[in-house]
Amino acid sequence: MRSVVDGDAIDHSGANQQHGLALLKGGLPLCTRLMNEMHAKLMTHGRGAGKAPGELRRTQNWIGGASPSRAAFVPPPPQRLGDWLSDLEKFLNDQPVRHSALQVHQALFARPVSTIPAIGTVTGQSPHTVGKMLDAMIELGLVREVTGMKRNRIYEYTAYLELLNREGEP
Repeated sequence: MRSVVDGDAIDHSGANQQHGLALLKGGLPLCTRLMNEMHAKLMTHGRGAGKAPGELRRTQNWIGGASPSRAAFVPPPPQRLGDWLSDLEKFLNDQPVRHSALQVHQALFARPVSTIPAIGTVTGQSPHTVGKMLDAMIELGLVREVTGMKRNRIYEYTAYLELLNREGEP
């Protein structure tokens, strides 16, 4: 059974989403300022009200496990969060880069083990562009390079392969 507090949180969350959409429609790009403003509005009620709503975190957190070393997921450390969010903003708001990343993702989805030249052939992108997109995906933990060599490297779409191994064809 849903509690009154949960119902209020759900109602507040919906209003917050509408606020965010209004800001986007008003011309504010998808950016850290927008995320912080939405976070502040969302956290003004309920259990997060006293925990610096609308500000970047100052301490390390993680999901699952008793410590970061045993966690299922550890986000970037707080001292690097500003740089990572800045990179995310550039990625989200730079159409050519976003399009390139999506094409590389689609190529890896179709062929989860691949090379830079093979992905370049499928996407029509230069080896340099494909390499940069793969580097970003490696940093996010989605892809890994399996040969350890500087040339003729092979990449595997780790997240997709793990999903296939766990659950079969998605």
